[in-house]
Amino acid sequence: MTASDQQRLRHADFAGLSASEFRLVEQLVRDIPLPLPPVRSRRERAGTRGHRPHWPRALQQARRHEGELLQLPLMNRRPQPLPLLILVDISGSMERYARLLLAFLHQATRGTPRAAFAFGTELTDLRAAFLHRDTDQMLEMANAAIDDFAGGTRLGASLASLRTQYPRCLVGRRTVVLLITDGLDTGAPERGAVFRLQLPLAEGLP
Repeated sequence: MTASDQQRLRHADFAGLSASEFRLVEQLVRDIPLPLPPVRSRRERAGTRGHRPHWPRALQQARRHEGELLQLPLMNRRPQPLPLLILVDISGSMERYARLLLAFLHQATRGTPRAAFAFGTELTDLRAAFLHRDTDQMLEMANAAIDDFAGGTRLGASLASLRTQYPRCLVGRRTVVLLITDGLDTGAPERGAVFRLQLPLAEGLP
């Protein structure tokens, strides 16, 4: 594509795209970064900055330089990415965007601990599909696994299924939850309210 083609597609209405243009947009979204703030883990490592000396590394350096300590190594906490719980709406109202979102999230969250699910009238586990490095293969596996694509939306029931069937994937204190939906729910509204009140905290992603 030329630069002008890319610029036009970045601002185009998805509903007006042709099949070939939609495929080009799908390729473009794979290069969009998703900046996620890292946190400092409990594990420490030696470095030039830190809050206390790393004495074993200091003694090793002194032994190599005839007892001279040229630089005092310090201990700092390693940065690590926040774990992700991804929930993508694949109902009829999100049909045009679901494939693009899955392709984007598969590439943008690479290297991050993640658990991915799709939901419409039911919840579908996409963790096995997201393990593949190739995005096209991931989309093929997701398409084969999802039985309710472009159907209705039962957000409350899907979240309740997540709570009962996948309790270890529920949010921990540091888990970032990406719930992507247009909010058009055809299920009972009280199911979502009950889920919000009864959501327990788990240790994090498996």
